[in-house]
Amino acid sequence: MSKEDTILIISLLEGSAGFAGHLVSLLSFPIIYKSLHFSISPYSLDEGEITDNFYLDTLNKLNKCANFQKIVKLSEKHPKILILEDIVDSGETLKLLLKILSNYKHIKEIKCATLFVKINNKLTSSFFEDKFYRPLFFPTNYIGSILERKQREFNLKDWTEDNSEKLFN
Repeated sequence: MSKEDTILIISLLEGSAGFAGHLVSLLSFPIIYKSLHFSISPYSLDEGEITDNFYLDTLNKLNKCANFQKIVKLSEKHPKILILEDIVDSGETLKLLLKILSNYKHIKEIKCATLFVKINNKLTSSFFEDKFYRPLFFPTNYIGSILERKQREFNLKDWTEDNSEKLFN
């Protein structure tokens, strides 16, 4: 297996580490895990306040961050990135990180995984749009390990409206 087959997994905050720990145990491909410990407070920003100056200020902060420098260095050897976040509040940190990482030409693919997205009363652009992703290198037909498939088939086979609560792991 080549180094390019290894996925670089990044969690944004320490809270994502629990999510990452559970997810990593289910993955069947080689990974390298690194936590960034970086966030933008959504409460300090007004709608439309994400400007070029704000982007440059954030980029400067990230470039001074040792964890970010380590991630950039690791991405040179492992150009496929999966960003993990447990709860997306405003999405601004994730959007800016996607924008910054997408400027590195050696990064082939960037994907995001999240447990929850907090619903706001305002309309925001989705960070799950195609413009944030590089061409697909991950297999589109990945269905998990044989054990996972058997468990899903078992759960779905026995699913009824009455016992649906019992099927949550």
